[in-house]
Amino acid sequence: MSQKLKSVEVGGVTRKVGEQLGEGAEGRVYAIKGESSSALKIFNEDVRVEKEPKIRAMLKDSNRPEDPVDEFHSIVWPQTAVEDDGEFLGYQMPRLDLDEWDSALVYQMSELSGSSLRQQLRPAYNLAFMVHNIHKEGHALGDFNHDNILVRDGYISLIDCDGFHIKAGKRIHEGETFLKRYSPPEKRPKKLDEVREADKFCLAVHVFQFLM
Repeated sequence: MSQKLKSVEVGGVTRKVGEQLGEGAEGRVYAIKGESSSALKIFNEDVRVEKEPKIRAMLKDSNRPEDPVDEFHSIVWPQTAVEDDGEFLGYQMPRLDLDEWDSALVYQMSELSGSSLRQQLRPAYNLAFMVHNIHKEGHALGDFNHDNILVRDGYISLIDCDGFHIKAGKRIHEGETFLKRYSPPEKRPKKLDEVREADKFCLAVHVFQFLM
């Protein structure tokens, strides 16, 4: 993001950009001044044109997976497009207090060591349930990086959802990121139906880690 960009347009409302909260390969996450429940993901300039149609598709209610938990967000899905003078920059999303969450791998090692089967089954079930909801809308995850699967008290929250494979009508917006640790041994597929099948393998690896 340019150093001169101090405010952005979110749903037609001007919002002041706060401190940087995180950074990834495709962009950065920022706080919103005076707003604690939402954050901004601003894409790097070289990926904005590519990302815009995908995010616009994700913003449609018909493409949004069901989130069954009221207390927090089981899936950090885009809420509203972020623009500057009509130029697409990224999106607003729910903000999580990351200090209260662990990545799936950290949670498996630190919270489930010596725990009961009931405690181990809870995050495994909740992750499987969210994968089901995403598949039900016709999408696929593709990227099962444990850093993008957050866990708190057995509850799941999926982040970096713009990396998913998104089905919008007849168009498929592919995801490119993945972690070999959670990919099928034969290869990482490209076609949506094949990615959805590969998701089941990736899910099984996470379930195994939760239970073992």
